[in-house]
Amino acid sequence: MKLFLATLTVLAAQAMAKTSYDGYQVLRTSALTPEASAMLRELQLTTNSIDFWREPATGMSTDINTPPELLAGLKEMLASKGVEVSTMIEDVEKLIQETKPAAKAAKSEGERYTMDWNDYHDHDTLNEFIEALADANDFASIIPIGQSYEGREMKVLAITKAGPGAPNVFLEAGIHAREWISPAVATYIVRQMVEDNENPDYLDKINWYFLPSANPDGYSYTFTDDRLWRKTRSDTGSAAGCKGV
Repeated sequence: MKLFLATLTVLAAQAMAKTSYDGYQVLRTSALTPEASAMLRELQLTTNSIDFWREPATGMSTDINTPPELLAGLKEMLASKGVEVSTMIEDVEKLIQETKPAAKAAKSEGERYTMDWNDYHDHDTLNEFIEALADANDFASIIPIGQSYEGREMKVLAITKAGPGAPNVFLEAGIHAREWISPAVATYIVRQMVEDNENPDYLDKINWYFLPSANPDGYSYTFTDDRLWRKTRSDTGSAAGCKGV
C-alpha cells in the first residue's frame, strides 16, 4: 500500500508532461465490497494518476484506467479486498491511435458543410455545420454567446419554427471534453430534425436551441494534446499549475 501511494506521488509530479497512454490498461472489477468501494473513493479524491471511468460504488463494478506502473499494485490492493479484476482494454494508447480522426477534408463543391457522421470532427467543423443549417433555413439563426476561456467562438443554433408560446428545448453537448460521441450524436439529431424532418411536429411545435460544444477548449485539447482530458482549460489558481474544472 505504501509503495503504491509513493508511486502515485511520483506520477502526479509527472502528469503535466505525460499525454501518452502507452501501456495503460482499463481494468474492470467485479462487484465492489463496501471496504473496496471506500478505498477506491479515497483514491479517486486524492489522485489523478488513476482514472475512474465508472464511479466506484458498493455492489457495482467499476472501470479504472491504470498506468503500467500501478497495475500490479492496484490488482494486489483490490485482491486484498476480495475484488476480482479483468482487463477491459489491453492497451489504451493503441486504441487511441486506432480511432484517431482522419485529417480534416476540404469541403467538396456543392456541399454546405464538411461535417459527416463517419468520423469525429473539431470545434470549427461543428460551428461550420450549425452555421450552414442557419443559412439554409429561414426558421433558424445563430446566436453568438461569447468566447471560451481560450478565445474560441461559442455559438448556439436557434431553431424557432414553432414560434412564441411554444415549448423551448436547450440541447447542450460536449461538457466532458473527451466524450466525442456527445457532439456527434447531438449534431446528428439536429440534422435529422432539420434536413430529414421525418417527424414535423418536432419543429412545428417545439423551439430548439443547440450548443454543439459546451467545452470547446477541452474538446480541442483532446485532439491536439491529451485524448483523455475531461475538464475545461481555464486556470484554477493552483500552485501546481493545474488547469480546468
